[in-house]
Amino acid sequence: MAGFAMLLASFFWASMAVGNKAVLATVIFAEVALIRFIGTTLVLGSVQAARGQAKGFLQVGPWPFIMGVLEPGMVSVLMLWGASHTTAINAAMIWALPPIIQPFLGRLVLKEPIHPPVVAGAVLTVLGTLLLFRGQSAAGGGSLFGDMLLLCGVGCSMVNQLIARKVAVRHGRPLAVTTAQFCSASVIGLVVLFVLVRPVEPFADITPHTAWLLFFLIFATAAPFSLYNYALARLPIGRVSLFTPLIGPMGAVMAVVILGETLGAWDIGAIAIVMVGAFMPTIVARIPSLARRFPG
Repeated sequence: MAGFAMLLASFFWASMAVGNKAVLATVIFAEVALIRFIGTTLVLGSVQAARGQAKGFLQVGPWPFIMGVLEPGMVSVLMLWGASHTTAINAAMIWALPPIIQPFLGRLVLKEPIHPPVVAGAVLTVLGTLLLFRGQSAAGGGSLFGDMLLLCGVGCSMVNQLIARKVAVRHGRPLAVTTAQFCSASVIGLVVLFVLVRPVEPFADITPHTAWLLFFLIFATAAPFSLYNYALARLPIGRVSLFTPLIGPMGAVMAVVILGETLGAWDIGAIAIVMVGAFMPTIVARIPSLARRFPG
């Protein structure tokens, strides 16, 4: 069930990569981030109130609020800023990088074991990502500045995962933890928009079409973070991180269908490699002889 939750979360995150690129055509990144943060906080708070847990997010301690500064706070700002300078396909595929690093961070910080299927899956996902970037580069897509912003966002996300794993195991309350994250992220959004960016007329360029896109992005933000925190309470961080590469293939297909970006035969082959890598631990677990040889 936790694996399915991460699969669904990856789908929502992939749709966000495409939705962000579409809405950034008319609205600046800081405005998009703030609307997403506040909107998601209101949605999650309403759900908690309907369940009679209106103050539940105040009972999970300070760490979820600290997590919110990193992700979705800084992560979303950096990803939106980077997406405004590069392709939606690159923005989605950047998320294939954590699996090669995260299991080792989990071992170093959380003392979690590193299993051979996880390492093999990580190598495949990174290989597939490099092949896809090669294809996109040959087609003239992306930019170094935008991709570096995306990489910084991924770095913040990996640090947040280490904290989130401990918080998820301790509390086991994904909705309350997620609500707390978005409360502090909303403060980050306010600072970025009104202190750092300081637009002359905030939100003046929002049209009915972009309003619908923003409404979708709020939903696509609220759902995956709750699913993600649910999965972190039930899976080792190395296994959870292996699902993030699926954001790339899903987002790439969406970018082609919705935004008209280019995806050739080389790119499709790279996407297939990423998907095999992401599911490598699951594939091994389903084969009895391999499962006995590589437990966990």
